[in-house]
Amino acid sequence: MHFHLLKVRAKINREDIVFFSWLIESYEEIAVMRTIDSNEGIVEFWVSPFLKEDFKEIIESVDEPIEFIGKSYLND
Repeated sequence: MHFHLLKVRAKINREDIVFFSWLIESYEEIAVMRTIDSNEGIVEFWVSPFLKEDFKEIIESVDEPIEFIGKSYLND
């Protein structure tokens, strides 16, 4: 079975990059996070389409601000 990961870009406080990275890594196989621009706080999440609802719940449970950039496949 072959599927494509959902790529979701977001802007977060640059001070929160390590926190979000740790958070996502603590939930194995939900998503992978990479930093696009650490000065601007731009990150990208690679999310399994089968686990996007779990990813949304994790992100929504955090009190830190996050702004999704561009088209978000999380609402499809």
